Amino acid sequence: MKKFFQRSKLMGCLFESESHRWNSSIFFFEIANYILRMQNLAVFFVRINWKRTTICAKGLFLRTVGTFQNGKKF
Repeated sequence: MKKFFQRSKLMGCLFESESHRWNSSIFFFEIANYILRMQNLAVFFVRINWKRTTICAKGLFLRTVGTFQNGKKF
């Protein structure tokens, strides 16, 4: 994980030095980095609220299954 972050920092520096050549690859990299960070945050959050989250997920799952069985849409 540390290696990855070091690499991403290096990439960031490279991109900053060539900021005049703004292209989609930089944008894509930023989005990927953001998504990765959000994923880590989500995992952390789920770990904290594990019991509550499982209860909510179960309720949601049962509700969706019920709606599908009844032939209704959301």
